[in-house]
Amino acid sequence: MGWEDIVKKIEEETEEEVKKILSQTEEELKEKRKELKKEGEKLREDVLQRILEEARKEREKRKEEARKEEERKILLLKGELMKGVIDKALEKIEKDEKRFSEWIRKSLLAAVEKGRAEIYYPSGWEKYLDDRNLKKELDKKTGEGVSFKKHDKAYLMVKQGRTEVRISLESLLEEKKEEILSFLIPYLFS
Repeated sequence: MGWEDIVKKIEEETEEEVKKILSQTEEELKEKRKELKKEGEKLREDVLQRILEEARKEREKRKEEARKEEERKILLLKGELMKGVIDKALEKIEKDEKRFSEWIRKSLLAAVEKGRAEIYYPSGWEKYLDDRNLKKELDKKTGEGVSFKKHDKAYLMVKQGRTEVRISLESLLEEKKEEILSFLIPYLFS
């Protein structure tokens, strides 16, 4: 064999080796592509799942915030409704002169103690205090008598020494608030 045959044989073997390497490389590339495609799909699926989970959490958060806001508005409305009921009750109490007069009498008798007392009252309430029996009961309870004086406030005030007791419809309703609320709540919050 001559040099030419040897070179030709080397070229053929080299060409065959190159074809074999290229074929093997192509197979490896195909496998690598398949792996990368699978990894890309998995990565895409993972990202999609994370985005969906975040969207679900955000939706739940907004839903909860909306629910809380709705509850807050409902409570405000119910509070306004209860205030309206209480205001209406105050109005009715003031219009029912007999009951109002009785409430004033009981409140004053409960507020006074032994000793001289001054009772301050708002303008317009004279008719409720112009009762001789009330004055006699108060004088008897204090032992020293009471005097009545007008003032520009919307409540009664009993002064005895250093003690001042304020008597108002609002305080009456405040005292009765639990009773009133326990009656109203089942109707308002059911």
